[in-house]
Amino acid sequence: MRYFTLIFILLFSSHLLAVENCGVQPTQEEVQKIFEYRQQFVKDFPDAKFSGANNELITIPVKVYLIADDSGKNRYDIQTLLVQFCELNDLYQQIGFYFYLLPDIEFINDSRFIKTDGTTFYDNLDRYFGDMMYNYYQYGAMNVYYTLGTGICGMGPCPSWASRYEGRTGLLMEGSTGRNSCADAGSKTLAHEIGHHFDLLHPFQGWDSGNATYSEYVSRVVGIRNCETAGDGFCDTKADLLDFTCPYTGTQKDLRGDRYVPDESLIMSYHAD
Repeated sequence: MRYFTLIFILLFSSHLLAVENCGVQPTQEEVQKIFEYRQQFVKDFPDAKFSGANNELITIPVKVYLIADDSGKNRYDIQTLLVQFCELNDLYQQIGFYFYLLPDIEFINDSRFIKTDGTTFYDNLDRYFGDMMYNYYQYGAMNVYYTLGTGICGMGPCPSWASRYEGRTGLLMEGSTGRNSCADAGSKTLAHEIGHHFDLLHPFQGWDSGNATYSEYVSRVVGIRNCETAGDGFCDTKADLLDFTCPYTGTQKDLRGDRYVPDESLIMSYHAD
């Protein structure tokens, strides 16, 4: 999986709709570790090529857990799940990734990992998610958990965060449905969180830090630009800012005084669709 991580990052510059309320908020120290890993990968594998470039699919097994309360109520709808995965594969087809559901989808009745009383697990999200993965987990697959009461739309911790969860990684999804929900048909939250799971960052990462080490310049001129080491770390995605509008019509400027002209269609941005 680590081998696929950077290959995916280097080639995935897809123009997709945005999502919001993501639970992945890395510290600058964690961001720097991701950048360092990418740089080391390029040094170690200078001739690495993406196997999907020759129309070869990289198939990724996915283990899904649909969590309900002890009585079996308030579970995410399996039919909506199937639609979500069809849409997910349509989005990722262009880079040669295919996600397939393992046949033993688990229907879990466990009130410890779901809230339906209007409260959330948000303040203790890492501990809550870690406990969930400790109790329900399958090695050799991408583990995805749908529940209620997370306080976020979704969270796909980067692989480097596995130490937070005793070596496990997975995706946590808010399993609500309905108009403008995070997990209904047409939502791109799952695709966004999978991007994080493969070490992709938000394009606006560090934009408001006030520090050129982290805040990406709009300019792509060699000698001025810092896109390799700021923002999401890629120069083929435009500098961005934390903003939920689409199209963006604001006038905010970067640290050099250049006006932001973000690409609102990037799946890793927060611009509303």
